[in-house]
Amino acid sequence: MTIERQHDDTEIHELVGKTCDALIAVQPADEPSSVLMMYMRVGDRWHRFFLDAGLLIWREGPAPDAEDDLDAEHVYSDVGERAGAAGRVLRSIRMRENRLRIRFDDGSRIDLVEDDDTVRLKLED
Repeated sequence: MTIERQHDDTEIHELVGKTCDALIAVQPADEPSSVLMMYMRVGDRWHRFFLDAGLLIWREGPAPDAEDDLDAEHVYSDVGERAGAAGRVLRSIRMRENRLRIRFDDGSRIDLVEDDDTVRLKLED
C-alpha cells in the first residue's frame, strides 16, 4: 500500500493505529517554528509531507536525504523527540482549513498551520 495525497481536506486513515517511529522537520536554521516539509517513519516506511497553497502533499517514499533536503540555511529538527511523539501510536491525521493535525494516543498533537507563505509548527500536550 503506497500512500499519496494532494488534497485540501483529507485524512490519512492508513496510518491510524500504527506507531510513529520518527518525525523529522526541515526548517530554516534561524526560525525553528517554521517548517518547509516533514518526514515521518512508520515501521520501515518513510512519508514526506508539506503544506502548499492550502493543500497537503503527502507521499510515501525515500528517507530524508541531507544532500537533497538541506542547504546552508536549512536544518533537520527531530520533532518526534521534541514533542515526545516518537514511539507514540497515531490516533488521527487530518488536513482541513490550512491545518494538518496529527494526534497521538496520549492526547498530544502536532499541528502544521499554513498562513500566507509560511507554515508554522505547533506542539500541544
